[in-house]
Amino acid sequence: MRTTICLCFFILTVSISAQEHSKRVFENEEECLVYTTDSNHNYIPDFSYAGYKNGTDTIPHIVDVLQLTAIVGDN
Repeated sequence: MRTTICLCFFILTVSISAQEHSKRVFENEEECLVYTTDSNHNYIPDFSYAGYKNGTDTIPHIVDVLQLTAIVGDN
């Protein structure tokens, strides 16, 4: 039991320290994430702005005009 707890603590510590010192993604002085490229110009994509209006606005409610239902056979 003690060995399992120590092993979990060690893995967690290594994982956290690796995240703090990443060369690919890090925070700049303005606390914004900076994404760097490797020698082949590959980079980690930033999906934080994905979604409706970059996630800054709520999705509007659209009133149903017509509702279709499936029928038996080839639809």
